[in-house]
Amino acid sequence: EEGGLGPVLVEEGKTDPGIAYRMTVEREGSIWVGLQSTGLARLRVKQLSTLSEREGLPNDSARSVFQDRQGTIWIGTASGFGQYNQGRLKSYTELNGHPLGAARSFAEDQQGRLWLAAGKRLMLMKAGRLSALAGWESSSEIEVIYKDAAGGVGGGTGGAGLYYYHDGTARS
Repeated sequence: EEGGLGPVLVEEGKTDPGIAYRMTVEREGSIWVGLQSTGLARLRVKQLSTLSEREGLPNDSARSVFQDRQGTIWIGTASGFGQYNQGRLKSYTELNGHPLGAARSFAEDQQGRLWLAAGKRLMLMKAGRLSALAGWESSSEIEVIYKDAAGGVGGGTGGAGLYYYHDGTARS
């Protein structure tokens, strides 16, 4: 019950948990309870929240989502992408005055740089700056990218085949 105490349903097939000794709340909001005779219990808050144009996304059509090593969530939409970190949302909709298009895929390299496919372009986010990669020419939208251990990026398109970008050179 909001603002008060209320019953908590126990997982199906489980018995009454018994006496609670200690409780702690983890950073994601779950409550862990040490129990006298039935072990450790975890209470999860079941809640669905959304981010949309109203909160600052470029578009309500979310096409991809990716979490980098720093915990930042990157949201690809039909007209750009969003960066969500510590409750703040920043949107990217254009590069050098041109619309980004649909952001369909993200990858992160060993240096922590973010690679992304938006429209027909492969892009790189480095030190907070977005740039398109020279030498990448696709006649079709890039659907998915993959960063390999050798430092290259593979890209699958929606009709123009596969591309591979490594050390400034792209080949199909």
